[in-house]
Amino acid sequence: MSSEHVADACHAWFEERILEGVRSAYGTDVPVYGGSAADDDLTGRWRVFANGNVCREGFLLVGLSSLQPPMGSFLGGFLPTEHCGTITKVDKRRVVEIDGQPAALVYNAWTGALLRAS
Repeated sequence: MSSEHVADACHAWFEERILEGVRSAYGTDVPVYGGSAADDDLTGRWRVFANGNVCREGFLLVGLSSLQPPMGSFLGGFLPTEHCGTITKVDKRRVVEIDGQPAALVYNAWTGALLRAS
C-alpha cells in the first residue's frame, strides 16, 4: 500500500513555517496532519523523538501514498461542558480574555477553582 499523507511534529510556533514549505512544494491538495511538541509553560523544554533520537528543536515529516482516501483523527483531551465564552483578547497563542474578563479568572470559575493563586 502506498499513500500521500504528510504529518509534522515540531516545536511550538514553528509549524506554520513547515506547513508553508509543504504547501510550496506540494500545493494545497496534500492532506496534512500533525501537532507540536511543547511543554506546559512554553519555556522551551520540548523534545521531538524520531528513530531513537531525541532533539530539542526540529520536526518530523512523514510522507505516505495510498489509493485509499486519507483519514485522520485527533485526541486532545477536550471534554465539552455547559460553559461557553468568546475569546475577546489574545497575545499570539495565549488567551488573555474571555468575554472581556481575564481568561484565568473565567477558566477558574468554570473549573470550580482548580487554578492556584499566583
